[in-house]
Amino acid sequence: MTPRLPQPDMRPAGNNKNRKAHDGRTVLLYLRDIRCFMSLSIHPPSLGSILWSALWQPDIDCNLVSPWLASFINALDHIINDRRLEILVKVLALRRPRVGIWWLALFLLGDLDIIHWFRRYAETLMEKRASATLSAPDPVVSAWTGSKQSFLDYDKTKQYKGLNDLVSREDLLRCRLIFNSQDRYFASLSWRPFGHIAMRNVELELWPYLESDYAFVYDSFAWYQDGKLLHVSRGFRSETGRHVKCVPDDLERRRSETNCHAGCHHAIKLESSRISTLNMLSRAIYDATGGRHWANTALPATSRQHWWLRDWEGLDSWDISIKLNHEADNAVRPPSRFLLDWIRRQTQDSQSNV
Repeated sequence: MTPRLPQPDMRPAGNNKNRKAHDGRTVLLYLRDIRCFMSLSIHPPSLGSILWSALWQPDIDCNLVSPWLASFINALDHIINDRRLEILVKVLALRRPRVGIWWLALFLLGDLDIIHWFRRYAETLMEKRASATLSAPDPVVSAWTGSKQSFLDYDKTKQYKGLNDLVSREDLLRCRLIFNSQDRYFASLSWRPFGHIAMRNVELELWPYLESDYAFVYDSFAWYQDGKLLHVSRGFRSETGRHVKCVPDDLERRRSETNCHAGCHHAIKLESSRISTLNMLSRAIYDATGGRHWANTALPATSRQHWWLRDWEGLDSWDISIKLNHEADNAVRPPSRFLLDWIRRQTQDSQSNV
C-alpha cells in the first residue's frame, strides 16, 4: 500500500491567538498519547483485527459467513463501485463507531484501491490476492479498543448441570480457551461455532467451568526488552482516565424493505463459510489437555467426507511422522491437580447432603 498524500498548504492560518494556543495543547496531548497509538499502528495484525471486525457479527455461525458477507456487498456494491468513501465510512461508523474511525484513518492515506478489499474479503476472507489475511482477531486488541472482535470475547451463555445437557460448541471452545489462553492460534477464531455436544461427551477437565460462572478480565500488558521487564501498563483508560464510556455498536439485524421477486437469484460464493468452518474444526479437534482427535468435535465420522474438508490437514499436518506404539495409545494419563480438587469437593458435598 502506497500513501497518496495531498499537496501541503503552507498559507498562514491567521492571527487567532486562541486557536494557536488550542492547537498547541492538542499537539502536546497527542504527543503524550503517541506511545499508545503506535502500539497498535506498528503491528499490522492488530490493525487487521480492528478493521475487519467492522463486518463481524456476533450471532452469525461460522458456516453462514458467506451469505452474511454477501448481503454486505449487495447493499454497498454501488458505493464501492463509485468509490464513495465518505458514505462507506459513515456506514461503518454507524455500525461500529470505535472501528469505523480506523477505516477513516486508512482512507485518509489516499489509496483508493483499498475500497476493493471489501469485495475480496467478503468472497475469500482475505484482503489481497496471494497474501495471508490480517483479519484474525486479537483478544488484546479487543480489550485495548473496547470493541469485541470474536465470540471468545463474550462470556459463557449459561451453566450446564446435567450429563444430558447440550453444551453449545461456542461455550465449549470458550472453556477450552482457559487451557490455551497463551495460544494465539487458538484465540484467532472470530465467527461463532455451530452445534451442540452432550455434556457426558465433554472432557472432565471442563466440567467445573461449564457448571459455574466465570469471565476473562483484561489485567495489564507487560513490556519486555532483551528478556527484562521494562514496564507494566494497565491501559490507556486506566492510566489517563480519559475515555468515552458509552459508544454502543448497532449490531441489530434488519430485514430489507425490498422483497426479491420470484426469479431473483443472488450469487453467493461459499469460500468464506468453508474457511470459517475449517478454522472452527481446526480448534475443535483439540481437547483441554492438548490432545488432537476427531472425536473431540462431536461430529459423525461421515462428516470427514464432506467436500468442504477437501485438502484440510487439521489432523494430519503435525502427525505425519509420529508413530505411537500400542502402549502409548492406551496409556492412562493422571488427572490434573485441579481436577482432583474438584472431585474431592464434589465427594464432600455428596457426603454432607447424605
